[in-house]
Amino acid sequence: MSIYEAWHNSNSYKIRLEACDLIERKIKLSSSAAYLNISWDKENIDFPWLVEWTIIFFRDEKASGKIRMSNNELGLAFNVSGCQSHPTKYGDWMIKRYYAEFAEQGKFIRDQDRLNIPGPGTGNDGDPNISILLASEITKAVEALIQIVKADSKNVNRN
Repeated sequence: MSIYEAWHNSNSYKIRLEACDLIERKIKLSSSAAYLNISWDKENIDFPWLVEWTIIFFRDEKASGKIRMSNNELGLAFNVSGCQSHPTKYGDWMIKRYYAEFAEQGKFIRDQDRLNIPGPGTGNDGDPNISILLASEITKAVEALIQIVKADSKNVNRN
């Protein structure tokens, strides 16, 4: 048993990229029991990414949440290359306790291609956090969104 299995749900492989709209700057990931939406808010300069998720437990029983992330936090969470290796000091304790590579308290924890938002869980069904096994298509979609937003901001600053 790997250490991430203590906090990452094994059903995470079921979550797939459902939609990536580069014009609207949105991504939707989903499975039969969970979905996650990433959308860009151009008005929020420091934390422009709104990440919303819902986990369906049984019929009308569900858990959901939303957080905001910076470009760097979103990139680190989704294993995008070229991001700073550690966003802030508030994830250090999670990295040490859960043997993860990257973490930001209240936002995400990731070890290799195992991602939990907004943090570690029990690894069992019924947790209010979403576990995602990062397929390359998911990482590439997030990277494309970040690159478009960075290019937009460079063009705005030039004018």
